[in-house]
Amino acid sequence: MDKNMEETRETELMETVVIKETEDIGSGYDMFAESRGGEQVLTLDLQEAGSISYYKEMMEKKEKLEIMFSVIDRYDNLIAYAGEVTIKMLNKNIKGYRSRINDRALCLSTVYSVEVTAIDEENMTVHVSHMAVKEIPRKQAVERIVSLLEQGKNVRAKAQITDVFDNTDSGKVRQIVYIDICGLGILGRIPIKEWANAYTPNLKREAVVGSIVDVVITGMSQSVRQDGGNIKITKENEETYRNMPKRTVFNCSRREYHKLTGYDPWELALKKLSVGMTVRFTVVDSSKAKRSFFAEIDGIPNFNAIGSFQDGVDYVPVGEEYSGFVSKIKPDTKYLRVRCLDKIERVDTKKWRELDSGAV
Repeated sequence: MDKNMEETRETELMETVVIKETEDIGSGYDMFAESRGGEQVLTLDLQEAGSISYYKEMMEKKEKLEIMFSVIDRYDNLIAYAGEVTIKMLNKNIKGYRSRINDRALCLSTVYSVEVTAIDEENMTVHVSHMAVKEIPRKQAVERIVSLLEQGKNVRAKAQITDVFDNTDSGKVRQIVYIDICGLGILGRIPIKEWANAYTPNLKREAVVGSIVDVVITGMSQSVRQDGGNIKITKENEETYRNMPKRTVFNCSRREYHKLTGYDPWELALKKLSVGMTVRFTVVDSSKAKRSFFAEIDGIPNFNAIGSFQDGVDYVPVGEEYSGFVSKIKPDTKYLRVRCLDKIERVDTKKWRELDSGAV
């Protein structure tokens, strides 16, 4: 077991916890939709809408159209065809910022509400934007979030997971979940340590792209794009970059949400477990170099125990189930260790029933 790893975790968990005043800005995606309510949404018939003049009229009237796209190009732009007209939605106009499309089947099966933003008559191409439809409610939501943060409050909201970044760089694991706040194209991020109110939270089993999660927005950061990369805005350089376009990312936490709702998996672990008990667990992260692993104990969600290998074994695969005994519990630092015993092989009860009935 890596002692530095244990000491770092214990230091983090011994810090004083202060729950700030939190305001809920809504319970769903439609909380700011009234700004454009009452307007009719037209479902686009791609077989009939093959005239550029049709889209000119839609753009002048700022009519909303509903489109299901049929192609995703190499740059993650969405494309549909209506006769000789190509309808194109750039990646940045899907969510309001450039992001990888991980679930392409989902994108091709989604009906997008869009507005026509530009027309290229020479190439018979119509540019549309899903974000244009959300422009006003998105602005209202951002203004409200910023206002509450400036008042020293946290902000509770719902968000959709859009990407999970899990990368090992020079031995240091960086895990971040990116989210779309309120479904309005407002970019947020949840670092690994803010994923759950638990010891050693792990993203590999819980963070699923497309899932809706409750979060608490705790702050924000801004940056500007330069040739050398993104430059974070600070008090020292704020004046220099005042008039430059800025990218805003809101810092979010699932951990704070769990605290807010009073959910503490450690309390559940203390009630159910004691030293010497044999438990079933699933390996969620494993390291040969550190000779340790993290395990999710059956019946205690959002809680990862730290584990040590059995004699003669130097690695246990992620996703496998094992039996093990609880070897140590430290309530003051929310530390629980299990020692691995044997791999669990699931019994095929259906096969045994067939044998008993003489079907096999």
